[in-house]
Amino acid sequence: MRPKEARTRISRAWHLAAIAGGAALLSLYARAEWPYAWLGWIALVPWLLVWSQARSVREVVLLCALCAALFLVFSFYWFAEAIAAYTGWSRQVAFAVLAGTGLILQPQLLVLALWAYGVARFPARSGWVWILEAVIAAGAYVSCECLVPTKLLADTLGFGLWPLAELAQAADLGGVFFLTFCLIAVNFWIAGGLLRVLRQRNVRTAVLPVLLSLALVGTLSLYGAWRLQQINRRADQLDGRSVRVGIVQGNLSHYDDLRARYGTFEAVRTILDRYLNLTQTLVPQADLWIWPETVYPTTFARPKSHEGALFDREIAAFVQVNGRPLIFGAYDSDGLSEYNAAFFLLPDSASGLTVKTQRKLYPFPFTESVPSWLDNNSVRSWFPWLGTWKRGTDVEVVALPVDRGGSVRLSALICYDAVLASPAHTAVRRGAELLVSLSNDSWFAHLQGRRLALIASAMRSIETRRPQVRVTPTGLSAVMDIAGRVRLLLPPDEPTATVAEVDLGAHEPTLAVRTSGWIPWACLVGAGIGLMLRFAQRWSLPRSITELGTGRVNRRWWLWRTANPDKSGSR
Repeated sequence: MRPKEARTRISRAWHLAAIAGGAALLSLYARAEWPYAWLGWIALVPWLLVWSQARSVREVVLLCALCAALFLVFSFYWFAEAIAAYTGWSRQVAFAVLAGTGLILQPQLLVLALWAYGVARFPARSGWVWILEAVIAAGAYVSCECLVPTKLLADTLGFGLWPLAELAQAADLGGVFFLTFCLIAVNFWIAGGLLRVLRQRNVRTAVLPVLLSLALVGTLSLYGAWRLQQINRRADQLDGRSVRVGIVQGNLSHYDDLRARYGTFEAVRTILDRYLNLTQTLVPQADLWIWPETVYPTTFARPKSHEGALFDREIAAFVQVNGRPLIFGAYDSDGLSEYNAAFFLLPDSASGLTVKTQRKLYPFPFTESVPSWLDNNSVRSWFPWLGTWKRGTDVEVVALPVDRGGSVRLSALICYDAVLASPAHTAVRRGAELLVSLSNDSWFAHLQGRRLALIASAMRSIETRRPQVRVTPTGLSAVMDIAGRVRLLLPPDEPTATVAEVDLGAHEPTLAVRTSGWIPWACLVGAGIGLMLRFAQRWSLPRSITELGTGRVNRRWWLWRTANPDKSGSR
């Protein structure tokens, strides 16, 4: 074997090993458990090293496609199984679709890979530019995650820091994407330090990047410890204002199977009996009751049949007789389209009952809603499982009276709306004191998928400093405080009803809430400015702007200066 061929094979073997190692680190980090949560600070380092050593842009794209596919298959295996359960496809087809759409679902990885390749191909002249390079990488990564519409899973690396309570508290500064920004910057610094060690054979070149990374992690930890201490101290000083929330988890799901087995009427009858009976046990203790998303599998207040009208009246009568507000998920209709919605039923001594509605703002793409340019009969004939719901238009904040006097202002986040930051931030800016998340995680056969949805909700509570109640039909139903800590967790896959005392407190909108919507654009603009600064130092400019404007620049001298930046020369 020729020496050059041997080196090539060793290099390829090293690349494959690094790619596999990066996928393993990310899959452990995606579990969002201690101590694996610490791996987020180094999980991308192997891939950054591989991408930076690529020989062409084409090779970078191919390597990144492989990395994205492995990331989805090993870290989001539960999503592939949910796709198979929902569409009826085989598990093999579902995994192939998930892997094949890696760069579409994770476009930020390609942005990061191209930047790592560009930095390695055009090394900086200044020794301190590596700090700026990491900031540019983090800004580009975050802006891509926020602004590219193909990021359907709404996942981000920052969610994985939730088990590290002190580090997670920094999400109130700039949202969970601020945590992602810090993770990418540290990964880039460490990878850059290792590259300099390999090239210069000098371990000291990695000291500064490692020290800066440790300083950033330490600063986040100190801030989080201070915030937790402040939150605990303030909780001790509260006047005891709270609300007693009745959480009802019926453990009934896959309503289409119920319809096929019992018929439509008996299926709805079974569901209502389960939830009404469980709720009846909470009447004396709770100030309000909450049922999950689409627990009532038809339109409410706009019945489609005589039986539907009777069911509507039964729910309304239950609220009126017991004198407690009820929040539940059902379908809403405007006569032309249907919406996934949350209904607030408030007993009213004057009118008997007041009904308010919050329509889901972001139906999950394809399974709940289809873009208009794809919504036609030919497409639906190929994919009959495509959804038909339309998007809601606004966030509602409803004041619900409580049994002990006064009221509580709350807003409903319906499933996918709870994973995204914008609905929760808007609700808090409009005065919401409590966030209520209605979800249906029963399509996730693995608890890992349900747990990640729970973590996303917990991060919303940290960002907004608002308590949250999450209710699902099969679990995980939970209560979270303003520090994102789970205070109550109902057992999954069991019919359960319980009352939770949720503390309310007056907290000013956090910096993350006040700057929501600006963060991705700030990252994009910052990355662009940093990119110009990064490459401006590589080329020497003409001695005079006048010379450039009048065209009196010697082209040969200019090309020579560009090719030999470290040599001094004159015209």
